[in-house]
Amino acid sequence: MTDEVQGIGKRSEHKPKYPMAVTAASIMWIAFGCLLLLGVAFAMVAVVTFGAGDGPARLILVLLPVLISSGFAVAFIFVGVQTVRRKARGTIGNGIGSIALGVLLYYVPMLRPSDSDLGAASRGFPFLAVLLVAAGLLALVGRNGYKGWREAQKAQGATDTA
Repeated sequence: MTDEVQGIGKRSEHKPKYPMAVTAASIMWIAFGCLLLLGVAFAMVAVVTFGAGDGPARLILVLLPVLISSGFAVAFIFVGVQTVRRKARGTIGNGIGSIALGVLLYYVPMLRPSDSDLGAASRGFPFLAVLLVAAGLLALVGRNGYKGWREAQKAQGATDTA
């Protein structure tokens, strides 16, 4: 009998499963990006409807945060889509960035002066902050599972082409 028939030296058929924590984190990132884009859309409508105030300098002060927010929204949607499509290289950077931005977002309303223009818009910050921190924690929890899944996919691809 050969070793293959007896099962000696055979590879385990156990394939790591894609971690659900990473899937949940990626959906949360997409949701955050969409909510942020929705907020940007409302801000743009408000600027067009009510005006930006006194002159072009005020317009720049209103539009700059809108443009920065748009960049963050697109980045989070991109990260979420890449991860949910299982194309991301890892989750540690996205997880840590998500937690850091979530903590920052939680404390922004506390740092602003009372006469700030943020007003009602800042009331949603704690919800968005919790969403980001939760997504970041899920990404970190699922990190090792995702790494194992990626390595198994690479190994399977290498054996499929041989």
